[in-house]
Amino acid sequence: MPKRAALEDVAPASQLLLCHFHVSQAAWSWLCNDKHRIDRDNRKSLIGQFCTVMYSTTKDEATENYNVAVHSDELKAVKYSPYQSYLDNLWDRRQLWCLATDNSSLVQGQGFFTLQSLQRCGSGRFHCHRAGVVLSAPPA
Repeated sequence: MPKRAALEDVAPASQLLLCHFHVSQAAWSWLCNDKHRIDRDNRKSLIGQFCTVMYSTTKDEATENYNVAVHSDELKAVKYSPYQSYLDNLWDRRQLWCLATDNSSLVQGQGFFTLQSLQRCGSGRFHCHRAGVVLSAPPA
């Protein structure tokens, strides 16, 4: 979190959002970790359901997709209850990664900056893969 704190110090009026690539990568890594005992045949389906939530375009759609994900046939097995808890934890922090939140106007249809090169590709948005965050400036 030191990188997030540094970004907050530099741009206090901005909102820091988690990078979708890194959120989905973390979820995939969680699913593939042998200690969680997720059947290999179910991993693609589970990550697909999660990505459907992440890329929902409205709050209602995100909620509906989340409910479908946590009540899916793959998750009904007791052995997948840790993944259900993992999803619940992510859902509680959805304002940091889900497109269909109050941040959606900052996220949709905008390009990226990279903090390494600071080349402008869109309006008011920085993308920092190393920190795993997206820094979005509020609309002017």
